[in-house]
Amino acid sequence: MIVSKSELTDQLVYTKQDFKTLEIKTSSKGTMPKYTNGHLWIKTDIWGYNSLAEVIASRAAQQLGINTVIYDPCFFEYNEFEVSTACVSESFTHTYDAEITLGRLLQQIGKFKDSSEVYQVMFEQPSTVQRIQWVYDLVKDYIDTEELLHYLAEMIWFDSLILNTDRHIYNIVFLVDNSGYYKPAPLFDYGASLLSDLQEFPLAMPLQRAIWEAESSAKPFASKFSKQLKALNEYLPKIKTDSLAVDVGDLYKYYPSEWIDRAIKVLQRLNSDKTSVFDSK
Repeated sequence: MIVSKSELTDQLVYTKQDFKTLEIKTSSKGTMPKYTNGHLWIKTDIWGYNSLAEVIASRAAQQLGINTVIYDPCFFEYNEFEVSTACVSESFTHTYDAEITLGRLLQQIGKFKDSSEVYQVMFEQPSTVQRIQWVYDLVKDYIDTEELLHYLAEMIWFDSLILNTDRHIYNIVFLVDNSGYYKPAPLFDYGASLLSDLQEFPLAMPLQRAIWEAESSAKPFASKFSKQLKALNEYLPKIKTDSLAVDVGDLYKYYPSEWIDRAIKVLQRLNSDKTSVFDSK
């Protein structure tokens, strides 16, 4: 969302001239521009309220004790006439020698020419369990496999809570230190969660229909969250969501209330007693 610079008072604002533009195809939804100064990363809104989703989801993950990148709300000033809603996070890779996505690692180990070939071979495996087993067999000499399975299970479990419809093997990242050890990165990239894609899930769409459609748009190993959770059942985290409390009071200075209200309703479904998982004070 583009706002007028004159409307801003005490909000956090970053200026484009201080950042380098990176246009990287990190999403199955297409090329997403990102901005960095080497230490901070900025994501702006392009197809809805993806920056708000990043902020709320990271706060929820933190409350649940999940190792996560923290996203904060901000505005991003392109020029004196254009200022966009956005979010900012710190780099989580600067203390490591290298990083690699699961997709890129599979490409290298399997000697696949590109991502399409990786996906083709992976989805030739007839079941969700067999696709995960295929990944396991390829990377088992490079990654602690118990750690990998717990990491994937926690990631998919959390994605199912926030309805993240754009998790794929190229935004699952491992960090590499000078010993060559592959360590799972903190969870990140929640921009397609909480029904943030207003092209796919317009605000006028009935909430239950939108939730149902999001639950049927899962990735990376199956088309439904339930299939992936069943396949990784043995490794799922024992985390209760009934005490989840996310502070959203400061977000109304950055984002339209209808965006925040929609995101709130998505997470409210987690509590069987229908009490709010948000604190707007």
